[in-house]
Amino acid sequence: MSVWTSAFRHQFLDGNPLNFDAIAGTTGTILPDGLAIKPTPPPTERGFVVRPGHQFNYLFESPIQDAIGADISLSVVLPPAPANAQRSGRVILTGPPIRLLIDFVGDIVRLQLYVGSANPIAASAPILGPSMDIRARWHTHGQAQIWTDGEIRAYNPDIARGSGLTFQGIEFGHHSPQLASSARQFLIKSIMLKVLRRDDSARFIDQLFPIAVPAPLDPNCLKKMRATDGQSIRIVREFMGGALSRLSSADSIIAHRAAEAAGLAFVRFMSTRDPQHAESVKTSLAEMLEVLKQSDSSAFKQSFDALKQVAGDYDPACLAQLEPLAQQHATELQELATVLEGIAKVIEEAGGANG
Repeated sequence: MSVWTSAFRHQFLDGNPLNFDAIAGTTGTILPDGLAIKPTPPPTERGFVVRPGHQFNYLFESPIQDAIGADISLSVVLPPAPANAQRSGRVILTGPPIRLLIDFVGDIVRLQLYVGSANPIAASAPILGPSMDIRARWHTHGQAQIWTDGEIRAYNPDIARGSGLTFQGIEFGHHSPQLASSARQFLIKSIMLKVLRRDDSARFIDQLFPIAVPAPLDPNCLKKMRATDGQSIRIVREFMGGALSRLSSADSIIAHRAAEAAGLAFVRFMSTRDPQHAESVKTSLAEMLEVLKQSDSSAFKQSFDALKQVAGDYDPACLAQLEPLAQQHATELQELATVLEGIAKVIEEAGGANG
C-alpha cells in the first residue's frame, strides 16, 4: 500500500508488447513493429530497444489530473559499443510535459529532467558496467532529484514549485520517428511510472482506517471541514516549498529520509497497532522538523502559529456531528488518538515559544 499510484509498469517479460501493468488506457504507437507478438527472446534480449524509429506510447483513459508528483524509474542495458558512441532516449509524461532525456556518450550518461516550462535539472554520471538503474523524481514542493544506480546525482529544491499537472499518458523510446536500424542502441529492461495526486494522501489515510463512509456530516459542514483542511495543507505546502529551497542538498536529503521514515512508521502502526512504531513516528518527525526549523526559524514559527489558528476554525456544531461516530468507534480511535496526541506534542515542542 502506497500514497503514490503506480500508473505504468512494463518489465518486458516476453515477446508480447502488451504484457504490462497500467491504469486503464490505450496503447497507441509502438514502433517499429506495432502490436506484433514475437516468440519470447532469451532473457538477455528482453526489453525495448531504443534507437531512432523506436517509440512506445500509452494514453491514459482518464487523464491524471492535479498531479503533484511524478517518479520515473528504469533499468537499462548497454550493449558493447565504440568508445565514442552516442545513444539517446527519452521518457515523456504527456500533457504539460515532464521529460527525462537520456544520452549515453562514451563512458558517461547525461540526464536532464524538465518539468513543464521550468529550467531543467541535469546530471552526469559514469557508466560503471553494462547495466544501469536510472530514476528521476519531482514533487510540487519544488524538489527534483536524479539518481543512477541508487546514488543521487542531482538535486534542485525549486523546480515548478506549487504546480499541479495533468498527465495524458506516457511515451518512451527515441525522439526521432525515422527508423535507423544501424544506429547504436540501448535496451530498456523495465520502466515504471508512479504519480502523486493532490488528494492521494487523504485517500490513503482513509484506507488505513476505514470506518463510516460517508462521514455523518451534512453537506454544509462537509464543505466547511474540507475548506479548513485545505487551508492547513496550503500553509504546510507553502512553508515546505520555501524551506526546501533554502536547505542544502545534504540537509534536504536528511529531511526527506526522516519524512519517509515517519510515514512508513505511521503506516506500520496503523497496520499492527505496535506502540514501537508509534515511537518511531515521533522520533523521525522530530528529526525532520529540526532540519526544517534550521532553514528559517522565523518562517517555521509563523507557519506553526498559522496552523494553530486554523485548528481553531473548525465549526463546533460540525464537530458535534462527528461525536456519535467517535463514541461508536471509541476503542479503535483511542489508539489513534494517543499517537496523534504524541505527534502534536512533537510539533508543539518544535514550534512553541522556544521554537
